[in-house]
Amino acid sequence: MSMTSENEKHPLHPAPTATVIKGSRNLYLSCGAVYLGALNVGIALGFSSPLIKSIMDDTSISHIHLSDTDQSWIGSLVTLGAMVGGMFAGDLMHRGGRKFCAIFSSVPFVTGLLLISYAQNVGTICAGRVICGLATGVTSLIVPVYISEISPPQLRGLLGSGNQLAIVIGIFLSYLIGGALSWRWFALVSAIFPVMFGFCCLFVKESPRHLYFKNNQLEAVQALHWLRGEEADCSREIRDLEDNFRSGSTDEASWREMFMKKQYRTPLIFSILLMFFQQFSGVNAIMFYLETIFRSAGFTTDSQLHMASLLVSGVQIVSTLISCLIVDRLGRRSLLMFSSAAMCASLVAFSCYFHFTSDGSLSWLSLSAVMIDIVAFSFGLGPIPWFMVSELTSTRARSKCGSMATFFNYLCAFVVTKEFSDMEKGMTSSGVFGFFAAVCFLSFLFTLLQLPETKGKSLEEIEDLFKPGRGEYEELA
Repeated sequence: MSMTSENEKHPLHPAPTATVIKGSRNLYLSCGAVYLGALNVGIALGFSSPLIKSIMDDTSISHIHLSDTDQSWIGSLVTLGAMVGGMFAGDLMHRGGRKFCAIFSSVPFVTGLLLISYAQNVGTICAGRVICGLATGVTSLIVPVYISEISPPQLRGLLGSGNQLAIVIGIFLSYLIGGALSWRWFALVSAIFPVMFGFCCLFVKESPRHLYFKNNQLEAVQALHWLRGEEADCSREIRDLEDNFRSGSTDEASWREMFMKKQYRTPLIFSILLMFFQQFSGVNAIMFYLETIFRSAGFTTDSQLHMASLLVSGVQIVSTLISCLIVDRLGRRSLLMFSSAAMCASLVAFSCYFHFTSDGSLSWLSLSAVMIDIVAFSFGLGPIPWFMVSELTSTRARSKCGSMATFFNYLCAFVVTKEFSDMEKGMTSSGVFGFFAAVCFLSFLFTLLQLPETKGKSLEEIEDLFKPGRGEYEELA
């Protein structure tokens, strides 16, 4: 084909001369802005433990009494709110755009935290937790979607894993701030972070893929050049966008298409399974036992237990950071298989601990199993499922698939945290952790046998894997 006809077909850019796209300052600053959203998610998820302890220790005239039921609901309501937020996040993201959705999600974060800070009764605290949960569900979807859509293939694993890194840093900050301040000041200071998030997102560009999908091609090209740097050659990337949207509809996939067409259904099933394996890997159950394990290991005072919680959060941060740095070299599948296998082994050890001892005589075994489990989760099953959902799904289906995956993730989180005690009574502690070990083994098999590798591939290339006649996965599901 001649150069003239090629330019006529793609009028917004010249023919490509380079294929390597590197990051720019604007790209990293944009990612940093939305990472503040993930930071808020981490603060919300880690908020209940220091909040409940501070309320129970409060002896002021305005103190609030908490029953065991109150404590349970304060801890779990954020996941219920996140389920609802996740259900509506996809439609909000599709209609208003990624940037608007990110700015919007900062409002309920601030509202919920202010309600908690000035609460005079348990009901107001619970309402604040639900509202924070709504924001958590929306932000949990928008951050990995936006990151995946603006990142070049060579950096998408690094920048996508940064979502989980920001979450665990948020959890660390919640323990740190919550242990240093009274619960009212804890909530008030925490409200600073969503304000920063909303403000910083005012200065980022909308996702070029979303703009293309909305037929704003010129604005999309301008946003892409802004993200890549003025001197970067974006022609190949723009060609991929044009070819992708020329070959398909610019309408959002319908619910019927999501379930009837294999090119949308297969990525949806993969996304749901990834979220199931993440939440039923047992990491939340392990965290439930942390205080008991550390007490048996000799951490007895409140200050020692608080330092132990910070230690665990610090281990999560370091492990997730290492995962960020190696995921684009080793690939998603390798880290997921390592994570699943290591967690399976640690959960088997934890199950044996409960089966063979009841007096804490094997505390070294439980402590070792906990640390291995947390490190392994941070390497794979923690960071990778969230951004792989955005990688696997096409632009037409990303909003609906993301909403369903987010809803299902927090539904599983609610079931595990709320029903864990009943599971223990019915299956014994040893049996429950044996069940979680079996789930991790299934995660390993699923990754080995079915999950595609997305390392180094553009989102358009990944989408082609599932297309009829061209896709490797057209016979699945």
